[in-house]
Amino acid sequence: MANVKVTLDSATKTISVDDSHVRVSVSGKTKVLWSCQDGDFKIKFKPGSNWPNPVTTGTGGVWKAECGPFTAPGTLEYAVESTGYKTLDPEIIIDR
Repeated sequence: MANVKVTLDSATKTISVDDSHVRVSVSGKTKVLWSCQDGDFKIKFKPGSNWPNPVTTGTGGVWKAECGPFTAPGTLEYAVESTGYKTLDPEIIIDR
C-alpha cells in the first residue's frame, strides 16, 4: 500500500502531501491510503477518470481515504480539497 500524508496548513490555508507523484503497480495490486491529522479532506479524481472518488472517514482525530487496486497503467490526476484551503493537484503514476 502507498501511504500519503496530507497536511492542512491553517496559517497559509494550503494543502500539501508528502508524495505528489505516488507510484503504484497493477501487478502488485497496490492501493493508496491518504491520511491527515489536521482535519477533513476530500480526494476528487479529474474529469475523464473512471475511478470513483474515495470516501473520507474520520475517527480518533485521523481522517483517511483509500482507493485501488488499479487495473490499467497510466497517470491518474486528482485533487485534494478541504473547505477554506487552496486545492492541491498531485497525481498517481500507475506502472504495470
